Amino acid sequence: MRFDSPTSVSESPMLDYKAVFEATLSPYLLLALDFTIIGVNEAYLGATHSERARLLGRNIFEVFSSRSRETMEYFGPLLCLSLERVLREHVTDFMAIQKHAITCPVTGIAQERFWSPVNKPVFAADGSLLYIIHRVEDVTEFVQSQSCYPGTVTDVYQRSQDVQAIHRELKLAKDNLERLVAQRTLELALSEEKFRLMANTMPQIVWTARPDGYVDWYNECWYQFTGMPRGSDWDDPGSPVHPDDIQGLRERWQESIDTGMIFEKDIRFKRQTDGEYCWHLSRAVPQRNARGDIISWIGTSTDIHERKTLADELQLAKAEAEEANRLKSVFLTNMSHELRTPLTAITGFSQLLHEQNFSRELEKRYLAVIDRNGLQLLRIIDDILDLSKVEAGKLTIERLRLPLLEIISDIRALLELKTQEIGLDSSVEIEGLVPEIIESDPTRLKQVLMNLINNAVKFTSQGCVDIRISYQAEPAQLRFEIRDTGRGVSPEQAARLFAPFEQADSSITRTYGGTGLGLTLSRHLARTLGGDVQLRSSQLNQGSSFIAWVDPGPMAGVRMIDHKAVAQEQARQQQKALLERFTGALKGRKILLVDDADDNRALISAILHRTNATLVTARDGIECLDYAATEDFDLTLMDMQMPRMDGFEATRILRQKGYSKPIVALTAHAMREQIKRCHDAGCTAHLSKPVNHGKLIETVMKLME
Repeated sequence: MRFDSPTSVSESPMLDYKAVFEATLSPYLLLALDFTIIGVNEAYLGATHSERARLLGRNIFEVFSSRSRETMEYFGPLLCLSLERVLREHVTDFMAIQKHAITCPVTGIAQERFWSPVNKPVFAADGSLLYIIHRVEDVTEFVQSQSCYPGTVTDVYQRSQDVQAIHRELKLAKDNLERLVAQRTLELALSEEKFRLMANTMPQIVWTARPDGYVDWYNECWYQFTGMPRGSDWDDPGSPVHPDDIQGLRERWQESIDTGMIFEKDIRFKRQTDGEYCWHLSRAVPQRNARGDIISWIGTSTDIHERKTLADELQLAKAEAEEANRLKSVFLTNMSHELRTPLTAITGFSQLLHEQNFSRELEKRYLAVIDRNGLQLLRIIDDILDLSKVEAGKLTIERLRLPLLEIISDIRALLELKTQEIGLDSSVEIEGLVPEIIESDPTRLKQVLMNLINNAVKFTSQGCVDIRISYQAEPAQLRFEIRDTGRGVSPEQAARLFAPFEQADSSITRTYGGTGLGLTLSRHLARTLGGDVQLRSSQLNQGSSFIAWVDPGPMAGVRMIDHKAVAQEQARQQQKALLERFTGALKGRKILLVDDADDNRALISAILHRTNATLVTARDGIECLDYAATEDFDLTLMDMQMPRMDGFEATRILRQKGYSKPIVALTAHAMREQIKRCHDAGCTAHLSKPVNHGKLIETVMKLME
């Protein structure tokens, strides 16, 4: 499609100026200089429910005088001032928003519409004024969306301090305008040159084509928007049309050429100023001779980028909201099941123990069920709280220097415990050299690995679960690969694995349970530790391989170790565990336990009984101080929240009086701020409730060594 030079105007056939109006979406009137209507487009006829024959040849003021009294009283004077300014100053005049009552000829019902009129001059080549374009935009939806309508005629007159003075001024202006118009009436023959002059004043892209579809002219707006050189072909290299739209444009345009039907298509054009592709609604209508043959095409391309982008965004937002609502429903359903399952076991077995007398062995079995389900319930709550912190950006990461061998030992112990319960094999191996010390958050790192291990064990009914640990120097990564021989996932299921509240399919939830938070939370936590979690490979009924990695921190000066050092550490840990389990280790040692809850005192006393330590209990800080004044204790276990005197105050007083032995804080909070407050009060260590039996004994043994 070549763009011909304007010098060929005289060689082209005469074009009917009205065709350009038929190809644009905005309502237009074309006025002679005496304000006679000499042109009207379909958009105007449709917006006003008018007939072309009732408009052409009539003065615009005569047309409006046939409407309501309000129209003549307010709109007429303002239109008069606007047209006078166009004639006098040769400038475009933007009028205030007008309110009109448009009566539908079919129903007879008057509908209130708000229009924004613009009067624009059109000049001849010698600079003389040819005629005036009266264009209106329907802004009813915009006005009705506002709480008030600033700029409307009613508002203008309400703000006026002297309505009568304004009317007199408008009347005088109208008389002057009528005298001026009477002197400048002339009949103009519209030629192709005049059509192009008019088209170049329009804010839209205007173009013409031959009957065969060959585009032979664009107005200036096209060149200003696209930056295309004159005479170039739009599908040449560097075409402004988006590559994805070219084929569809060719097919749709050829269909209109073949059928003579109106052409209409959304197309993206590249804007020369910033290179962005912007959506345009391109529309063209055929021009026919007396025999009905197509002699040309006249088209426009209107910028609809903002409107279309907004529509796409609204559609996307709607889809996202619907998906979020679906996920919420699925999550609430699953969560209800996951919470009620352990609660049913806890409440059920608790009620049995209260109502009946069982053998000691059966009681221990029932208590184990209650303990196991309580821990499961605690894990669910922790996962939900952690995910909410991650999504709110409130998750705090604490980077500490950690012996990697201790991390590996904990992982090995957890893996062996989980796999032995259901008869699976397991192994933990080191590949190559790994750093002896890393810098990370131990709690969050273990949480990531525990989630992956639990998943692997849960979905593996036979075979094994293995862990491979390796170190990558560039970029520095400590990598953990967890492999299982479980059920695996399909590629479709793998795409949903890391979505919150999602599992591979609904049958997994029914068969294995779970909230669908584990992998999502693990990935978030790994990323906060400078790494990620990914599904490396998976095959249905053959198993899966997940890989997690974290940033190990600065490696300068850190010694690298191999699998032999890991084996030695494992043997040392096993030996330590045997020593810790030895009964009577604290025989002859004296411990003061301070807690206001009878059940807590009974529980901790039972746990420490096996150590053969002498245990004295107090109910609050005041009793604690009384005992400390008369007896010598090797260690104090201090509940921090108690009546009369809490643990913080009691600890401070003990330290002030010279008590130098270890004080272990017992709190229901594990937040860093709470731990710091305990240490500031004088506590040596901290344990959070519910108290872990092994951790309690380990802490007491360590502090009393």
